[in-house]
Amino acid sequence: TQGSLHVQADKAVVQRRGGDPVSITLTGNPAVLRQVKVDGQPMTARARQIVYRMDSEIVTLTGAVEIEEPRGHLRGETIKYDMSTGRLDGGGDGNRVQMRILPKASGG
Repeated sequence: TQGSLHVQADKAVVQRRGGDPVSITLTGNPAVLRQVKVDGQPMTARARQIVYRMDSEIVTLTGAVEIEEPRGHLRGETIKYDMSTGRLDGGGDGNRVQMRILPKASGG
């Protein structure tokens, strides 16, 4: 747990450069990452492998990836998540990405 970031995994491997951590690789069946995004919305991600690069704040999820947010969910084999902006990028690995987005709630 670090701030609004919570992870659960069967195994965690930390790579260091000069004593400082540069990446963390989490594996599990599944590994789980939960975070409150910059817009205040919660996000839960599950995958067989989650690689968090601290220098770029990019998380790469691979293997039966499922991401759930209040407005929908995303499934695929490879999805990248930018923790600083909340942007999700799926695909690029030749596999399909499934997405379900719920409409915004009406203001009245």
